[in-house]
Amino acid sequence: SPAAAPAKPVDVAVAQWRLTDGTVHFRDDTVNFSRTLQAVAVEVDGLSNTGATPAKLAVSARTDDGAQLKAAGELRVTPPQLAVDTSVESLPLAGLAPYLRPFSRAVAEGTVDAGGRISAAYNGEALALTVADGRVAAGALRVRGPRGNTAQLSATAVEITGIGADLQQRSVEIESATISGARAQATRNADGRLDWQALLVDPAPSAASGRAPDQSPEWKLSVRQARVVHARATATAE
Repeated sequence: SPAAAPAKPVDVAVAQWRLTDGTVHFRDDTVNFSRTLQAVAVEVDGLSNTGATPAKLAVSARTDDGAQLKAAGELRVTPPQLAVDTSVESLPLAGLAPYLRPFSRAVAEGTVDAGGRISAAYNGEALALTVADGRVAAGALRVRGPRGNTAQLSATAVEITGIGADLQQRSVEIESATISGARAQATRNADGRLDWQALLVDPAPSAASGRAPDQSPEWKLSVRQARVVHARATATAE
């Protein structure tokens, strides 16, 4: 007998959905990080699990340390796809310190604005994630060593434009990076090491962690144009 035709999925559609003045508490115990999103607003129009037209999506929120988050674009349920234009304004770098500690002992200060178009799709096996037309701008940026370390790097402005990234290809491309008003200070200690070297954290051996070595290909980074304007460096030997 002929095989039965596959059952059609149940059509679930939501013409309009709204969330206003929401609150989200986020905690990451792996790095001792927590943050609260306030004034969360979500708007979804024309959502359907079988519709050919993607739904319209708009999200906005404010963090408890003053950053403004926005995203607007399209959402598709089947297959899962997302394409949104995102922006982050006035994000304090100091609040991200827990995520930097595994790599560096440096302390970062200043605020960052960022944005770009994020596209994501899941085919049931792998997540494809890309960033296009990304941009990052930082004002009053300062990176310094912890107490007792005199290493310091500051800039009146940092602007990075034309950022493209591909998670599956493990690649990042940057069209232009400009650092203005840079000031750097470094000291060569009596043992011959620069104080900047002491800011880097050596990665833990994979054997000690009990995890197999990462077999993924290395990330590839390319920068088409880089400029440093009105820079000054100071070096001291002990």
